[in-house]
Amino acid sequence: LEYKYEQELRGRDGLITFESDGLGRQIPQGVQNYTPPVDGNDLFLTIDRNIQFIVEQEMARTMLELQPKGINVIALDPRTGEVLAIAGTPNFDPNNFADYPEKNWRLSPITDTFEPGSTFKLVTLAAAIEEGQFRANEGFYCSGSMVVAGRMIGCWTRSRGGHGAINFTEVVLGSCNPGFITLGQRITAPKLLQYIEAFGFGQRSGIDAIGEGVGILFTPEQLGPVEAATTTFGQGISVTPLQQVMAVAAMANGGYLMRPYVVREIRDSQGVTVRKNEPQVVRRVVSG
Repeated sequence: LEYKYEQELRGRDGLITFESDGLGRQIPQGVQNYTPPVDGNDLFLTIDRNIQFIVEQEMARTMLELQPKGINVIALDPRTGEVLAIAGTPNFDPNNFADYPEKNWRLSPITDTFEPGSTFKLVTLAAAIEEGQFRANEGFYCSGSMVVAGRMIGCWTRSRGGHGAINFTEVVLGSCNPGFITLGQRITAPKLLQYIEAFGFGQRSGIDAIGEGVGILFTPEQLGPVEAATTTFGQGISVTPLQQVMAVAAMANGGYLMRPYVVREIRDSQGVTVRKNEPQVVRRVVSG
């Protein structure tokens, strides 16, 4: 934030100009002008210090207990897009940043990407509901795998013979890959890609921080039957943690995708508001 808002934060140095002789000595009674310094503006953030403290405390505990390679956490208000807490590990001490590798300096929940896996099934489900292709009590049989364009794609239950006879509510509750592939096929690949992009994947959210990642999606030309099938359950693509959070927030917000932001307002040294961020709807993706 300090880097992005340098111009607003830095203020302006004071300046004295005066007439001088050839040796740089001030000429008595010469013309003299004084320009007073101007203090920089202040940023007032959307961050909730209590939530941020809890997030960082739990991250530190989890790093000690489970020793993961990294953790990304974002908490935000789905109604407004205000970021209430954001943190990632491994991190660094800003006062001694040179003691840490450069990869630690970035704000990983915004910059980094990952393969979302089954968490992405929410997008497929939302699209299927919106398109009228999800029928909760409709029967489905999961044998543990499904053949798509000659390729066998497994369910996580394939080692025990699949989910068996279930309905589509149980497809969702059981995170059944073949069931979600079927929903994706009903939606059709081009339509599913439209929903994925409408939810904000494959593009920057516009958050007021530097280094935001984009992620990787299949292009329409690349989205064959197999690629479309694996996309329904979040494999073969990459997204940022922020994109994922914003998409889920849209589902909790009546289908409205919001622009996330961290700076609520900017005030001058006298406390007068110079600029204020307001909640901004990017688009409505699905009906409420």
